[in-house]
Amino acid sequence: MNTEEILALYDLEQRVNIEYPNMRKERRPHVIRYLNQTGGPHFVLHSSLAGADVEAVITEEQAYFGPLGKVEWKVYAHDRPADLRQRLVACGFEAGEAEAVMALDLAETPHLDTSALPDNVTVRRLEDVAQFKDVQQIEETVWEEDFGWLSNNLAADLAVPGYLSVYAAYVDEQPACAGWINFHP
Repeated sequence: MNTEEILALYDLEQRVNIEYPNMRKERRPHVIRYLNQTGGPHFVLHSSLAGADVEAVITEEQAYFGPLGKVEWKVYAHDRPADLRQRLVACGFEAGEAEAVMALDLAETPHLDTSALPDNVTVRRLEDVAQFKDVQQIEETVWEEDFGWLSNNLAADLAVPGYLSVYAAYVDEQPACAGWINFHP
């Protein structure tokens, strides 16, 4: 796998061309922003700031999002300018935890052997909206903030056929870990 090719493909498919259910996508000259229609956070998913007055673009986005509530500006290590994260923090954005993009060559995917799990651990696919409260509980415990919006977002995504898979791991029947994936067209 070629890292630069994977990142370019990721940017194109998962940041520039992607559409989310229940999100309004707005393409601006230097950013692509999404407005959440189900009460969750809004975000800037992609920026193209070459030749732009970076601070002016940041200020414009802050003014736009200000009355709308919480906003996240997604920054990746390969984004330019290289100091974009620091500039956002200097303009008042809060730096979040570092995240990672993971890629897996599906031709080399190992089989998951769930029989190797301890007896008190189960992994379940969640297919009922009521089960998303378990995911919310996990997120709130980990991040120590309100994730009340998450169940609504997952429920809206689940309503789109073939779009969402959610899994949770339980230890002694208590939710311990969750993960989900959206299958964008």
